[in-house]
Amino acid sequence: MKPEHKLLKKMLIDAAEILRKDDKTFWVEYGTLLGFIRDTGFIEWERDVDLGMWKEEKDLAYKKKLVADFRKLGYKVMFSDGHLHVYPKRKKPDVELDINFYAKVGDMAVKPIFLPRNKIGVFCRRLVWSLYDMNTLKIFNKKFQAFCGTVITILPVFLFHLLPVCLREQLLPKICNIQNRSFFSNKSNTVPIRFFKAFRYINIFGCDFPIPKDSEDYLEYKYGIDWRIPKKEWDSTTQDKALLGNR
Repeated sequence: MKPEHKLLKKMLIDAAEILRKDDKTFWVEYGTLLGFIRDTGFIEWERDVDLGMWKEEKDLAYKKKLVADFRKLGYKVMFSDGHLHVYPKRKKPDVELDINFYAKVGDMAVKPIFLPRNKIGVFCRRLVWSLYDMNTLKIFNKKFQAFCGTVITILPVFLFHLLPVCLREQLLPKICNIQNRSFFSNKSNTVPIRFFKAFRYINIFGCDFPIPKDSEDYLEYKYGIDWRIPKKEWDSTTQDKALLGNR
C-alpha cells in the first residue's frame, strides 16, 4: 500500500471511531465510495477520503467537539459551513479527510458549495470561514494576500469569536446567506435523500464502513452511467452530476 494510502486508512478508521462513539449516522461517499465499490480499496491516485453526515441542529457546537476529538489524535482541523477538513500534522504525504455536512431540503440532501464570482467573493469567503474557525486565517495560497487579509479581518473575527456559541449559531447562517446571495454562484452538491436513508456495510481494510444501500445507483447519479471506467483527469466542477447546473 502506498504511504499516502496507509495514512488515509488510519485517518478513515480514526474518523469512523469518533463518529461511532458519538452515535452519529455517517457514510462513505464520493470517490472513496467509488474506490470501495469498483476497486475494493482506494482509487490508485486517491489523496483524500470523504464521509457524509447530516448537519446537526447545534451545528457549530458539534463541529467544535469534532475538532477537539481529532486534535486529541494529533490531527490539524479546520471547518466551515459544509465541511470539516482533517489533515495530518506533517505535510508529507499530502492527504486529507473531509466530512461533508448535508441539510434536508425537500426531497434532496444538500451540501452547500458556493463559488466566488469575483475578488470580493474570495475575500468574503475567507472572512466567513474565519467566523466559523479562526484557523482559516492561517490558510491562504499567497503570503502577501494572507497577511493583508489577516490585518483586515483579525479584529472583527476576534470579536465575533468572543460571542457565546449559541449566538454565533444564530448569526452564522444569516451571514452566509447574505454572502452567498451577493458574491457567489451556487454549485451545491444535491443528492436525493433516498440515497442516505438506508445503509449497508462494506468490509475494507478489515473494518466495516457504512455505505448507501443503493451504492451503485448513487454512483451512477453522481458520476454517470460509465462510473466503472477509471478517469484520472476527472474534473468535479464540470463533471460531477450531483452539482447544481451539471445535470
